Amino acid sequence: MHASRLRVALTLAALAPVAAGCAEGSTLDPASPGGPPADPAGVFPAAPVLLPGAPGSAPDLFGPPDSGLPDGGPCLLSPEPGALVPLDWAPLEIELVAPASQDLFEIRLHAEAAANELVLYTPSRRPRVPRDVWTRMTAMLRDHPVVVSVRGATLDGEHLAGPPARGSTATFTIAPVEAGGRILFTSSDPDRQNAAIHGVAVASGGIPSVELIPGSERGGATSPAIRCIGCHEVTPDGRGIGAMVVRYAIPPGDASFAAPDEPWRNEILALPSTSSGEPGGSFPSLPGASIVTRLAGDFLAFSPAHWAGGDRVAIGVIGAGVDTNDRALRQLAWFNLDAVSRSPGIAYEPLARTGDPAPAAVMPAFSHDGARVVYASWRDDPESDVEQVVHTDLYSIPYRDPRSPRAMPVPGAAEPAFNEYYPAFSPDDELIAFTRTASPRSTHSPPDAEIYVIPAGGGAPVRLSANDPPACSGCLSPGVRNSWARFAKEARRHQGKTYYWIVFSSGRRGHPNHDPFQQIYVTGLVVRDGGLSLHGALRLPGQPDEARNIMPSWDQLAELLPEDVELR
Repeated sequence: MHASRLRVALTLAALAPVAAGCAEGSTLDPASPGGPPADPAGVFPAAPVLLPGAPGSAPDLFGPPDSGLPDGGPCLLSPEPGALVPLDWAPLEIELVAPASQDLFEIRLHAEAAANELVLYTPSRRPRVPRDVWTRMTAMLRDHPVVVSVRGATLDGEHLAGPPARGSTATFTIAPVEAGGRILFTSSDPDRQNAAIHGVAVASGGIPSVELIPGSERGGATSPAIRCIGCHEVTPDGRGIGAMVVRYAIPPGDASFAAPDEPWRNEILALPSTSSGEPGGSFPSLPGASIVTRLAGDFLAFSPAHWAGGDRVAIGVIGAGVDTNDRALRQLAWFNLDAVSRSPGIAYEPLARTGDPAPAAVMPAFSHDGARVVYASWRDDPESDVEQVVHTDLYSIPYRDPRSPRAMPVPGAAEPAFNEYYPAFSPDDELIAFTRTASPRSTHSPPDAEIYVIPAGGGAPVRLSANDPPACSGCLSPGVRNSWARFAKEARRHQGKTYYWIVFSSGRRGHPNHDPFQQIYVTGLVVRDGGLSLHGALRLPGQPDEARNIMPSWDQLAELLPEDVELR
């Protein structure tokens, strides 16, 4: 789609998603049904399905679907209202939160195109649609709305302690296109001093996440080992990852060892595969990677247009480590990862950003065509004594184009009243997703952070419906720390529509002992004739439940991991 055409369409559409709140779908371009299924009677079984632990009498105990109490039942946390489910998604996970006394649930899935309803009985608060049923759904109910409704009850011996109580409902749709790839994220146990990179394959069936780059706990290795991992970006060939890490050694037998205040530094590490060895080793054949480790703070950005032999480039930030208060020294630079020389101008060089009045530049995003770098223009708030309270706006510069060295604010993402940061290009470079908060504010998971998108050339910012948790959860956005949006690696096209998938982190789920406590969520965007359809969110299955999961990315890894092979 031509950028100017998309810019106009999103500008006209921008107000509707903001007003939609938790409304189902928030759809500006309603998806037309994909036609009747080939065998409507065969999608859902006629008989109820008893999942493990459910008594055989459950259908009789619950009675007709309209019986019981009109409220007081479970809240449906996932899928969220209006969610769009990738065609290759694992069998749908249904997440409930219910009164503590309720221990038996009825879940109904209804589609107008199906002759029967799917009726599940389960004691689990996170059951899955049976795989055989899900296979039929993805084949026969694409683009057809499916309504999920739930009821909860308390089992007392062979009877219910009271009538079943109706809970919330949600409508989701199975997309006619896949998402593909693996979602990587930083996972940390709030009670431990470590973090690691985990990965979940979209089609994995909810297999627990694979620890791709481990973060050692205290009491582990005695040589300098990775103890914590932060911002990261997978290389375009899917074989390595540029990550901010902390390394230190632990003296043998020293149980009282206190972690030193070691600086964060960038390293380009090898990802594990069926042919590589242990994860976390140095990435081979990148002689210029050592200069990145020595000079670059903040996180790295790569582009497939600059990832061939002799032209493997990283965009990073030089001039200050991430732990220094002198952020005015942070400047963008390109790094030649193929360079043997360490000399400026060969191994690295700052990027000109004439026209940007702010003293510092951070958080770069490199367009897939290799022509542009979008970044957060950064200045401290002169009226605040609190560290990390800043003003940030998105600016764009050409990549090493001497004809046009000026930095330009990105229209719609450089508003004085807001902070805009963490930019990410869509795979076709048509859209930019970013995090927005009030300004001035810290960029470290503030409660009011939300995800927006704009045309890559600028335009009115569009707030994602996926920012909003389900109304029954009692959570509201702003307030749940939505942040760090990244696109899947492919924009899929089908019948005149372009489908984009976005992964992000959110604190909507909460945790009784830790705040913030973010988890990973996925949402879809659909563009047709310039109109934009927004959708609710899906919680990523397989991620660690009791961990803080943040900083996701959506990547295609170069080789199948052993875990991937088992799932095919």
